[in-house]
Amino acid sequence: MGLLVANLPGLVGPERGPVSEMVLQLMLGLLFVSISSTVTPASLHHVVLPTLGLVAVLVLVTRPLATWLAALGTDLPGNERGFLAWMAPHGIVAAASASTFSVGLTAAGIGGASKILPVTFLVIASTVALYGLTAVPVARRLRVTRTGTDEHHNENPH
Repeated sequence: MGLLVANLPGLVGPERGPVSEMVLQLMLGLLFVSISSTVTPASLHHVVLPTLGLVAVLVLVTRPLATWLAALGTDLPGNERGFLAWMAPHGIVAAASASTFSVGLTAAGIGGASKILPVTFLVIASTVALYGLTAVPVARRLRVTRTGTDEHHNENPH
């Protein structure tokens, strides 16, 4: 599919067109459906609490630190950096790696390998829920919202 999309006229370049976006969304959807279809309630039983601890570290330490480092030397205002630290893209590489390697590692008898997909599923579900529920309030609090007519990010009390 990648070769097909890369060779379509009009899709090569820094901008992604509607077809490219559609293919990306389709691939992400298929990845997450395939992960969730392999996770059973029984496989989640012993990993819920440790995974919630992992999510807390990812959300409160790892992602803000990575965002801060990535934004060094840029002219992003502090409020926009804060919003990026909260909402920066995440998860797709871990999800793809987990789905690719977990079956082989489990088959090879590697200890703990059977927990990779359930933990990945819980991290994705937890962070999607957390960020989905908090994006608007955090954006308002940091004053990085904009109206439909604004061209630039600005401080907007609405």
